[in-house]
Amino acid sequence: MQMINDFKIDAVCHGMTPILPDVDGSDPYEIPKEIGIFHRIDSSNDLTSDMIVQRIIRNKFLFLRKEQEKGSKGGVHREYDKKAVITQIHRC
Repeated sequence: MQMINDFKIDAVCHGMTPILPDVDGSDPYEIPKEIGIFHRIDSSNDLTSDMIVQRIIRNKFLFLRKEQEKGSKGGVHREYDKKAVITQIHRC
């Protein structure tokens, strides 16, 4: 509540995607809902942050593979650790 007052927040909004509970199981929007400043917004867009992260990972993997192919075509041997790329993908 203090942050809402300190920053003079008049509205807290969330799209139509599901609202996941905080790690302690509580509703992350509990206080804004109680004081009437929480609003659901229908943006008609189903893009989520998870989808953006997956695109970034996929594009990075494609870029690294393309660079590896370029290196081997030019006679310069570039070694990319595929395990490291896969590990990064699984971390996200």
